[in-house]
Amino acid sequence: MTTSYPPCVTWPALACIAAVLIARYLFFNKSGYESAFNNLLTCLFAANILRERTAEVMLDDAGIMSITTAQHASLVAVVFANAELLRFIRLWKHPPADTERYTYLTPYVAAAAVSGGFWIAATPARQAGQTLEEFGGWTAMIAWTILVSIFVTTGAGLAYNSVREFRGPETSLRERLLAASGVVIGSFIVATSVDVPVLAAADALGRVDAEPILTWLHGQTIFLETVGTCLFGLVPFALAAMAQVGLDTTSCRLRRIRPLLIDLMDAAPEVVFQLPDPYKRRGWTALDLHQAVVQIRDGILHLRPWMLTLSEATADRLCTLHRVPDGERAEAILAFQLAAAIRRKDRGRDPAPAANSSSGRAASPPSRSADLDGETAEMLRLAKWWPVASTHQPLEENHVRST
Repeated sequence: MTTSYPPCVTWPALACIAAVLIARYLFFNKSGYESAFNNLLTCLFAANILRERTAEVMLDDAGIMSITTAQHASLVAVVFANAELLRFIRLWKHPPADTERYTYLTPYVAAAAVSGGFWIAATPARQAGQTLEEFGGWTAMIAWTILVSIFVTTGAGLAYNSVREFRGPETSLRERLLAASGVVIGSFIVATSVDVPVLAAADALGRVDAEPILTWLHGQTIFLETVGTCLFGLVPFALAAMAQVGLDTTSCRLRRIRPLLIDLMDAAPEVVFQLPDPYKRRGWTALDLHQAVVQIRDGILHLRPWMLTLSEATADRLCTLHRVPDGERAEAILAFQLAAAIRRKDRGRDPAPAANSSSGRAASPPSRSADLDGETAEMLRLAKWWPVASTHQPLEENHVRST
């Protein structure tokens, strides 16, 4: 079926899609996921070119293929686009290192089988010079059934894996949003596929005239799916641009811990190692975040001899005064201890005696995190209370003593 959109809409859109494809192959084509997505978008782009009236006429006039053949070839391109999506789903589900050959070949074998069966079943329509929507009958119904089998498999697999990812115990909010979009896309693929053979069968039985419905449906869906896929393809560029201007998650986290990092670097220069400028506002990387977290922890350990052990009464009073949530209590108290330790060190005080209290709040409690993400979350909670702690009345003046 030729696309139902006018050339003034489709050709500018296809030009933009071509530009996105070139950029993705240049900058985002390293992993298996990126390769599968780029090939998927390429197949959809080719399918839309073959469904454009101008391109169909040019191919027909050049004797390369008839208009009907071009339309059927566009559907074969969509089949191989679904093969790339199947490859993406298999990479998502299985570790690529363990199942590389299986992951790579199986979707293409399935696509070749579906394409061959569809091409054979659609031969009478091509010989008649008609689209499958116009040709109708049981032959068209068989061709549609073969064609949509891979679409239903792909959509169901995408929806299933997205639901599984959404229900994962360690899935972040961003990952849940992506999984939810995967459920919507997979459900849309299934919904717009299963109705085609049903309508074709009803048409063959003479119960309904399905040709106008199928013509309208197929004249729009492939173009819209291609545009939507292209929009997803722009996400890496948007994330890269956000990182450049400092709006990505890593930069935002580093901006939040920067005041604490700078103060600890000033108070404990002995533990400073090679680190990017902490005063910059953008361009941070995950390595920068890791180094900042490590340096903050080193600074805490360096200041530990000057830290005071707080009594439970003092800790409760501080948390009540500043309305500290229970989940942030440990980090808030540590922030007050750190601020007091920096003041003691700056004033030339001797390090506090080793803490031996069983009833007080020990200085510099051990980290409760088992990985870098947990450690970063602790440092973010600590940095949240750092402005309050650094301006708070010194603990010595509140009758807190080391033990």
